[in-house]
Amino acid sequence: MGGALTTTGDATFGISNLNDGNAGGTIGSLATVDLNAASISVGGFFQNFCQYERRREYPGDAINTVIASGRLTAQQGILLSIPDTISRQHRQL
Repeated sequence: MGGALTTTGDATFGISNLNDGNAGGTIGSLATVDLNAASISVGGFFQNFCQYERRREYPGDAINTVIASGRLTAQQGILLSIPDTISRQHRQL
């Protein structure tokens, strides 16, 4: 973005191949979410995530990047995450 990101409610940015009943997608290598703005002002909850669900680890890197040259504010909290939805016994080594 060239300027400010402003919302009155929640703001969620992410990439996911989570199977939510419609079958999961495929993340072939790098999973990245990049957000760059002059400032970020969220009236609700701010969330940025990379989520990969498969019976193995990410096939490459998972990166979240949030850059605000000014202020980053969220009235109800901020969550930046790369969740691991695989239990250890299911990982292929």
